Amino acid sequence: ALVSPAALVTHDWWSDVDPTAATDAGLTRASNLVAARLIHEEDPKVLSDPVATLQLYEEMLEPRTWKRTDYVAVWLGMGPRWLVYLCEATGDALRDSLESGAALKQRVKLILRPIKVRLPFPSSPPKDAEFVGPYFGDGATMDEAMLSQSGSQIYGLRVNLYGNWLVKLGLQHIGLQSGNCLDLLVIDWPARLLLASIRLTITQAFKDQRDTMPQPLDGRLRHEA
Repeated sequence: ALVSPAALVTHDWWSDVDPTAATDAGLTRASNLVAARLIHEEDPKVLSDPVATLQLYEEMLEPRTWKRTDYVAVWLGMGPRWLVYLCEATGDALRDSLESGAALKQRVKLILRPIKVRLPFPSSPPKDAEFVGPYFGDGATMDEAMLSQSGSQIYGLRVNLYGNWLVKLGLQHIGLQSGNCLDLLVIDWPARLLLASIRLTITQAFKDQRDTMPQPLDGRLRHEA
């Protein structure tokens, strides 16, 4: 049985974005945040292991169950760690955007929107931001869509933030400093859609993430909430 959102476990370093994140930018929201994890990589190949990846998504969804709708998992690389957040579609718009053959080159943008920062953080408004394909090059990829046991379609978007030198410097020296807060928005600019979103707060718990769950996925992929 599904549980109410109030019953879900929450953490001090991730939360849903404010509704104004979409409306202020003239966007329509196409999904709701389900959960987030930090992934530590030992071997980069494990990040594309479909069996381990699907198991991770199922663990992120608990204690809820898959609905008969689409999902998107956004993977954002930050050096040896990847922030993964899973969102549940509110309609068909998410699928239409991500199944486009030109999604990375002509539709999808990633906006790092400063909410609370101690120093000015460079951030472009949606209309001026570049599409993830040209901006991150090989660091921006789409996974082959997966199917859950209930038939849900799960899309995966991966962007290695540290693969772009300017973004890496901005995050290391400003964005990821203690006390800061950023909205991480994935948008379809031509369709004016907010495809996926999360609010990241740089708390001590976020900075202190360590491997505390031994060998949950055959010892190859380690994750923590």
